[in-house]
Amino acid sequence: MSLYNRNFIKLDINLEKTVKIGEGSNSKVYKYNDIAIKKYCSYTLYPIDEKVFEIISSIKNKHLIELYELFTMIDDKEYERNIELYLSKKTKFVIDGYTSKYYNQERINPLNENSSYLLQNIEELKELFDLFSYKNILAKDLNEDNSLITTKGIIIIDPDFYKFCDLNYNQLINRNNVEFLHYIRALFLWYGNPKKVYPYLRKLISEQRYSIDEIEKDLKKVKKPIHLFDE
Repeated sequence: MSLYNRNFIKLDINLEKTVKIGEGSNSKVYKYNDIAIKKYCSYTLYPIDEKVFEIISSIKNKHLIELYELFTMIDDKEYERNIELYLSKKTKFVIDGYTSKYYNQERINPLNENSSYLLQNIEELKELFDLFSYKNILAKDLNEDNSLITTKGIIIIDPDFYKFCDLNYNQLINRNNVEFLHYIRALFLWYGNPKKVYPYLRKLISEQRYSIDEIEKDLKKVKKPIHLFDE
């Protein structure tokens, strides 16, 4: 069965025999060979949108999770019936989760790296967010838990709450720029001492310099991002 030009598979793996590598408020994540399996909890009301999944999975970018397949875990009889109903457009398919690439990389504190690390990642992530806007995707729920920050770069790994938006490019790019700015600001708060980070952020706001461009200018003045917050 084709789903936005992809296959919607029935997962036949016994998750009890895999390794659980993560757990959130609405899902659990398991490792099976080189694959990560995200299984939604039964009470999850809003699994990832099918169209968003298809668009995100079509984007090949080193800063974005590589998605593989949506899956269901219903039995064979229900599976066949669900396909029949889905193809006749009488129902949505049951989404129990999805598979993706498993990233076996150690996390780092980006503020302790050379400033060029964060500058490069900011520039490349900005390009990715512009691509989201071009493809009518609004990025949401960007936080530490939904990111892998490694020596090889920052990888966004959880697009579950991204939205497909019927807005023009300029409107959407403005909204994505706000989301991206909050994301970079949050990096400082996650990995730095809030007592030192807050004065820096307040200074940016008070001087009306609160933008990615201004943060990049400041980063170029220091050897490491953590030095922005030195007293």
